Formats: sequence, C-alpha cells, structure tokens
Amino acid sequence: MTSRSLRILASLLALTGLFASAGSAQSVEWTLKVAADSAVIRSRPDAAAPALAAAAKGTILKSYAREGDWFRVLADPGRGGFVVLGYIAAADVAVEAEAGPPPEVWKRIAGEFLGAGLSLRIGFGPAVFGGGDFETGCAGLYDRTTELAESYGAVIEDFEKEAIASSLRLGADLVYRLTPRWGCGLRVAYERASPQSYVRVHYGGGLQTTTAISTVGISVLTVRPGVYYEQPLGRAWSLEAHAGPAFHLVDFEYGRDLVHPAGEDGVSIVADGRGFGLEGGLGLEWRFHRRYALFAEAQGRLANIGGFEGDEVRAWSINYQSWTTKTTGPVYLEEDGQRPRLIVLEDGSAAGGGAREAKMNLSGFGIAAGFRVRF
Repeated sequence: MTSRSLRILASLLALTGLFASAGSAQSVEWTLKVAADSAVIRSRPDAAAPALAAAAKGTILKSYAREGDWFRVLADPGRGGFVVLGYIAAADVAVEAEAGPPPEVWKRIAGEFLGAGLSLRIGFGPAVFGGGDFETGCAGLYDRTTELAESYGAVIEDFEKEAIASSLRLGADLVYRLTPRWGCGLRVAYERASPQSYVRVHYGGGLQTTTAISTVGISVLTVRPGVYYEQPLGRAWSLEAHAGPAFHLVDFEYGRDLVHPAGEDGVSIVADGRGFGLEGGLGLEWRFHRRYALFAEAQGRLANIGGFEGDEVRAWSINYQSWTTKTTGPVYLEEDGQRPRLIVLEDGSAAGGGAREAKMNLSGFGIAAGFRVRF
C-alpha cells in the first residue's frame, strides 16, 4: 500500500471515530500511555463488553474521542498485523499529551486547499444574446438577396434563415482568495457565432440550381475584473457566484454572393466595435480532490455595443462587365421603407437619411461547465 493510500485510510478511520462519537465525544486528540500492567481494549465502552485485545504497560495509543470513563483508540496488537478499533478504560492509561482540536479531516478529503490562494477556472458552453440592430440588419440583407434573385426570374427551391445571436463561449478565471469565502479575479472569455443562411434557386426553365449563401461571423473577446464568492453547502459542494464590469471587443463579418443569369452580385462587410457592460455567473461546484473541482453555472450579461466601423465592398457584374465599390466608415442600420439592412456609410453621409448607428445587443445568458485547479 502506498504512503498516499495510508494517509487516505488514516483520514477515513479518523472520520469514522469523529462521527461515531458525535453527541457525547469530546473533539480533541489525546496521546495515551498504558499505565496498567495489562489494559484490555473492549468492543464497547463497558467493562462487561467483549475484549478485543490487550495492550502492554507503556504502549502509546492515540484517541480522538472520549465517552465518559473510556477512550476510543486504534491499536495494532502485533499479532498477524490486524488492527483493533475499540475502547480502553481511562483508569488504565495516563494522558501524555492533549494536542487540541484535531484537523478537519473532511476538508482535506473534500477539497479545502489554501496553497497560494490562487485558482484557475476554465469553462465552456453555449450562449445566446439579443443581436440588436445586427440581427435585424442581417435578416434584412437575407430578404433582399431573395428578392433580388426573384427579380431575375428565380424560382425558390429551398431556403434556411438562421438567427445570428447564438455562440459558443470559452472562458478562464484567475481568482485570488482574500478570505475563505471572498476573492477577486480576472476573467477572459472568447466566443464565436458563425451562422449561415441560404436560398437555393433555379432560373427559368433550367434545371440547374444555384445557391446564394449569407455568412455571418461574430467574435467577442471579453475582459472582466470581478468579485467572487463561495458559500459551502456541504463537505464537497459549494455555491459559486461572480460578477463585475466587462469590456468587450467585437469583430463582425458578413458576406453574400448571388449568381444570376446576367452575372453576379456580391457584398461583404467587415467591421469592429467595442464597449462596456456587466457580466456575472451563478453555479455549483463539486470538489472531488483537495486541489481539483468540477463546476456548472449559469451566466448572464448586459451590454449594448456601438461605434462599429469598417469596410463594405460590393462587387457585381452584368453582361460581362464588372464593377467594384468600397466604402469605409461607421456601420448603420438603414430603414428606408424597404427591408432593413446593414450598410457602411462615410462619416456624415447618413445625416437626414433613414439610417442610424447600428448597435449590437450582447445582453443574454449562457451555461458553462468546466473545472477548477487550485495553486
């Protein structure tokens, strides 16, 4: 048996003694020395109980529980290597040392670990958010693509229109414990949403189909200092909560290409924005080791990000003639009586028009599962 296994066994035996004697036992550790010529270890704290073993004068024993005039002890009588757990009369021993309250053995087993006070949490899971003007604008661009195809005589065969506001999120928290329950830390998270919408069409009497695909890519990098709280719920379980102000860096991409009988029509938008919000989480943690734990939590966020700027490139061809335009500036949501759409306009060119600054609503919730390592 390894030394680690021996330590675990000793801890479990100590726990057995602590819990079995709850209610009448005193929670201290004694070092006992047998004073009688031959002291009997019995199965119960009763002089009439069956004898389990005898301890010679001068034998040193450890006890973590006392019931009246009896000490509960763990002894190895040296016959075949077996271990005896029983009771010895207080009159047969002398107290050599009283070490005070024993360590909380269950904490070492369940996961209590001070170390440097640092821990690293890593979690992964899905998230959803509102999308805001970007959800509205991307949906409008998709509808405009369908209408453009129909204007060239397209017959719709199949289509799928996806919302943009669902993502997968990977987050890491570095936490420093200030007290047993409170801590401070830094959270860094990255999430990615990449939905695709399409419309499959054919033109006139032809049987050959063509597919116009609208692709969206949203990447969010979040940096958030925060406060962390832990409420123990038992030996191995605890309630975890964290919250704080968050800074978000958002990259947005949109692309669409439509092939029609007269040529092609494509558009792409690449932009980025940044802004602040609030973010937090609430969950349960299971400590299966003194340094390691698993957790599952619900996460929430409040943020509405604006200030997007970037480039819009449009390329189209008709009857073998091609054109390309590029516009650099802020991203707007244009609502001019037609389908709303995202559009990049040069600074000031939206004044007095049916366009307003586009904002991405990141407010929403998610779930995550992961692990914690304590250092």
